[in-house]
Amino acid sequence: MTILRAENIYKQYKNKSHEMTQVLKGLNFEVNKGDFISIKGASGSGKSTLLHILGGLDKPDEGNVQFLFNSHFTQLYSLSDKVLSNVRNQTFGFVFQFHHLLPEFSALENTMMPALIAAQDRKFVENHAKEMLIKVGLEEKFNSKPSNLSGGEQQRVAIVRALINNPEIIFADEPTGNLDSENSIIFLDIIDKLISEYKTTFVIATHSDEIASRAAKRYILQNGILN
Repeated sequence: MTILRAENIYKQYKNKSHEMTQVLKGLNFEVNKGDFISIKGASGSGKSTLLHILGGLDKPDEGNVQFLFNSHFTQLYSLSDKVLSNVRNQTFGFVFQFHHLLPEFSALENTMMPALIAAQDRKFVENHAKEMLIKVGLEEKFNSKPSNLSGGEQQRVAIVRALINNPEIIFADEPTGNLDSENSIIFLDIIDKLISEYKTTFVIATHSDEIASRAAKRYILQNGILN
């Protein structure tokens, strides 16, 4: 079942010489429920731009993104800022190369944050967050600040945070880009486990053949289109 589709997406940016560069050129893309999709491409090919557009973080110059919302397809960028913000919080999850954990909060508090923003019951959220952190091997790190976690541990907190609201889709932008080979494999094994358990749809952008090969559906972004 299709839950998100992008149609005729165009996007351009100014380059360092202040000239306009077309990054996405009439791109079309569909995501089905339960997909594990990789989008591979060279640095600067537009992978991050595409994920930001699919996830409601950046608007296309042309085209539209539709997602299944309350049993109907809705144009993402026709929503008010408030509704779009709620969609990003509850329907989509995000994991980035730089984990963006809040340094003043513990691993547990960082994990809980999206659910608390969504006004869920604090005790329920805390128990759920602890269960998920245990599943990724962080049972002894609940109270650790990000500065006291390794890079791999920080990224595990980030993936649990992305999953805390049981989103329909998680978008991951080079999530292993700052990890060594061993921690990259651990992280991907955890993703496989969580996808299997929570049935979450997962779209990952990467430049790595090894990471891309883990996905069931694999695309290459080149010259502004997906192949």
